[in-house]
Amino acid sequence: VVAQYHHMVRVESLAFDWTGGNLYWIDSGNKAIEVVRKDGNYRRELINSTHLDKPRGLVLDPHYGYMYWTDWSNSNPRIMKSTMDANESTIQTIINGKDNVYWPNGITIDHRSMRIYWTDAHLDRISSANLDGSDIKPLIQGTYFAPHPYAIGIYKDKIYWSDWLKRGIFSADKRTGHGIIEVKANITDVMDLKILDYLSQHEVTACSSSNGGCSQLCLPKPGIFDLTKKNRTCKCGEMMPRSINPDSGDERCTCPPGESLDKTNYFCVKDARSEERR
Repeated sequence: VVAQYHHMVRVESLAFDWTGGNLYWIDSGNKAIEVVRKDGNYRRELINSTHLDKPRGLVLDPHYGYMYWTDWSNSNPRIMKSTMDANESTIQTIINGKDNVYWPNGITIDHRSMRIYWTDAHLDRISSANLDGSDIKPLIQGTYFAPHPYAIGIYKDKIYWSDWLKRGIFSADKRTGHGIIEVKANITDVMDLKILDYLSQHEVTACSSSNGGCSQLCLPKPGIFDLTKKNRTCKCGEMMPRSINPDSGDERCTCPPGESLDKTNYFCVKDARSEERR
């Protein structure tokens, strides 16, 4: 078990940033996107109900420093985007309008074509778009082909998705939607689908070496190609006292009086002198 916490309600989607060693997830019950180190330390809420209603699918693009998620809000279903450090100024809706997105579920990124793909269980549709939400293209639609698509992934020239009503996992050409085949039959309620390959997970970011110089959480942000510019944000765990560096915006993780930050594990530990006074 990597993370087992109080106050988790309904975890809908998990996404791993392999460059920074962080696990992101959506908790739809708490209307939150959160992050934690892969060892379970330094849990932090990044986005809350101010921007989320019924969040569901999540995908990361650490190569460019962005994350994307679906939200099947009754009043405003949408696909949203922000930097992976959840900078408030970057949180934006990139696709909305119920002709385009109504009940969005899974979402994934094709790193070769630089497009997002998502499923919609109300429109019975699988669509794609540019990373800014432009050039929306329906690929597969209709109750015969996609009566309830849910999870989605991509590998080379194929998209793969689960369908709850057809009770299977299917694949098709990612450009045309043609050539649908059933990959796995008699499998029910697949909520997430991860496909790992070298292209999507061999990049490095400012967080790849020495945790980007951060003591706790190193979160990528855009512009990571110049690694000397520290194109990342340092953040602290939720319960850690912290201050803000006014120049960089990074958080400095501080400890209460009588404790100091252990440089190996980055926990607050009692100072030796404090222990001696006891």
